Amino acid sequence: MKRRTLIEDGFVGFRPFAELELSEVPQSPGIYAVLVPDEYEPHFLKDSVGG
Repeated sequence: MKRRTLIEDGFVGFRPFAELELSEVPQSPGIYAVLVPDEYEPHFLKDSVGG
């Protein structure tokens, strides 16, 4: 989902992680989205390191 779509749907308050202070992270219920840059491509490990 693109940022523009979220804005059109009424989402507000976009902030980069680098600008967030721990005390400013919302503690109340709501819908929060984490966006990645358009050019970002995830990389997955061949073998799981989870338990």
